[in-house]
Amino acid sequence: MQIKLLPAGQFGRASAEAVGLTLSCAISYRLMTALLAHARFVSRDDNLLGGMWAVISAVFVFHDSYGQSIKAALSRLGATVVSCALCFSYFLIFPFCTWGLAVMIGLGTLILTIIGRTDMIVTTGITTAVIMVVSALSPHNAWQQPMLRFMDTAVGAAIAVSVAWLIDANWRRANQKADTSDNRTRLRKTIEQESARANSKEDDVTAQLNRNNSR
Repeated sequence: MQIKLLPAGQFGRASAEAVGLTLSCAISYRLMTALLAHARFVSRDDNLLGGMWAVISAVFVFHDSYGQSIKAALSRLGATVVSCALCFSYFLIFPFCTWGLAVMIGLGTLILTIIGRTDMIVTTGITTAVIMVVSALSPHNAWQQPMLRFMDTAVGAAIAVSVAWLIDANWRRANQKADTSDNRTRLRKTIEQESARANSKEDDVTAQLNRNNSR
């Protein structure tokens, strides 16, 4: 496999994206675990799981531009809504079982295929698997898991989008300053060139007048 190094001119942007993803993950985890810590019905395991799931959401959503991050957030939230709705309906009637897990993933795939959103199938399947298996660890409050996982996802996605917006805005501002500086430099050079041409023409006219007077 051939490795292609990043051009030196793009290193700054790549570094900003890495810092943005780092901040998104850290803020998502800290905020989600802090929120769940105040909920009496949430165990420590669910608290840590919520932090992890918010981080996963941030990783899925954060992209190198604000526009792409928005699209990823909408896709992520859409997949989570489908998964959580299916799992919540299931746990209102049935307990966890292997066939229930498989049927929920298959049903989610069918629904997304029918509505033409096959791009969300993988994310929906992963979310469904996590909710179903985690619910098996806490069978008495299984119906809570879909709502908790939706909250985790929403928090991670919101933070990732916010950080992407900040980085995108700062990067555009820096590029605008650089463009303004370049434009000023070009304008200064143009003025200097035009001034030199004007002086040259003036010297030519003066020389011609001097020759005419000498005659």
